[in-house]
Amino acid sequence: QDDADKLSQAIREWQTRYPRNPGALTLPTLLLRQSQSAVSNSGKIALLLPLTGQAKVFGNAIMQGFTDAKEGLPQPQANAAPEAPQQDSLASILAELGISSPNADTATTENDNSTDDNTAEGAENSDAISAKETEAFAGNSRVQLDPIVQNNRQVIMYDTNSQPIDLLLKKVQQEGADLIVGPLLKPEVIKTIELKSGLPVLALNEVDNIPLATTVCFFSLSPEDETRNAAQHLRQQQKSNPLIIVPDNKFGQRMAQTFADEWQRSGGGTVLQQTFGSLDSLKSSINRGVGIRMTGTPVLPTDNAPLPLDTASMPTTNGAIDSVYIIATSDELTLIKPMIDMAISTKKRPPIYVSSRSNQGGMGPDFRMEMDGIQFSDIPLMTGANLPLMQKASSKFANDYSLMRLYAMGIDAWSLANNYNELTKGTLQFNGVSGSLRVEDNCTIYRQLPWMQFKQGKIEPVGQ
Repeated sequence: QDDADKLSQAIREWQTRYPRNPGALTLPTLLLRQSQSAVSNSGKIALLLPLTGQAKVFGNAIMQGFTDAKEGLPQPQANAAPEAPQQDSLASILAELGISSPNADTATTENDNSTDDNTAEGAENSDAISAKETEAFAGNSRVQLDPIVQNNRQVIMYDTNSQPIDLLLKKVQQEGADLIVGPLLKPEVIKTIELKSGLPVLALNEVDNIPLATTVCFFSLSPEDETRNAAQHLRQQQKSNPLIIVPDNKFGQRMAQTFADEWQRSGGGTVLQQTFGSLDSLKSSINRGVGIRMTGTPVLPTDNAPLPLDTASMPTTNGAIDSVYIIATSDELTLIKPMIDMAISTKKRPPIYVSSRSNQGGMGPDFRMEMDGIQFSDIPLMTGANLPLMQKASSKFANDYSLMRLYAMGIDAWSLANNYNELTKGTLQFNGVSGSLRVEDNCTIYRQLPWMQFKQGKIEPVGQ
């Protein structure tokens, strides 16, 4: 088991002796992975990304993170780095990649395809935030980051928009690559799985139904991972009756379901949810003095098993709701929070937790003071764990938080590529700039995010 070459040889001999055994035709996935030849730390890496076309802005961000990590990154220091302003972005592709975008959901409330679409609209950036704003992140270098391997491995770039993926994979093999990193977009990942090239693959996206006999590993900025994180975090903080507030679209439904499934998996009970519509509808409600009461409807289990009727609504007048988790953009959050405050006094209001979707930058100290006490999760790069690196990313991408997150993904993809053998063994654990990474079933990378809080106009780790 510890010698992949001998294991592979033994499997081939067994298949020759028993060619009609069903196991000889479809080997167990774990055995397939363990029998793969070890990936050399000096071999060529093929990086497959969209470098032209509509998604090139995302492919370029990942490519720059990958190549910057290879060449060496700035180390954590006491210096501060800037926040970033809001931006519009290619909503559907961003949603597929697990990236938060200010208008990704509000613009598609009625027709959101979330992880399934690859179409979107153009992107714009605002001016940079003043250097003084970097003080908000000072002292956050306590979030642990593991050192990044640097070596002279040859990286060959391939544009997935240049030719069909089957021809591209043949070209990769002909040019002698030992490992494929990519592709990025979901249809190309599915096609790569179907083609079974025989080369080790670290796909930069996930698919819904992973075939049992695939040896592809998967790494993405999954919004499901972040939502699972949130359920775990609230359980660790001894909460028992959460209310989740999500957009009224397919993405919101999926996140509510993910939260409820993780909550119940860890021993929790019923999760209640509320949904919200567009920014205009939120503004209309607040202008009419309509607040958000601490009530909700149950999120049904995935098997759609019926719930007791008495769980249909739980008002906070008896203290039932003890936490609120909100998945919203910063614009939406600035309306949702006062609507909660309108319906319940601050003294009785349960703690509020929000996703990284609210951390889009450019809000400044007034926003942070307004959100005082609220906890949120985000990737270590966006929390000041390495301020010089955050400064570099902010400058490189004109403070576009969406692209900065993809840049972090590219950095960690380099680290995963250099630890691919540990990936296939299921033993890898790595504290990267996109999160704390570990391997789960089907060689899928799970990201755990640090939790921060707004405190007196600054951003600090929870518990500091």
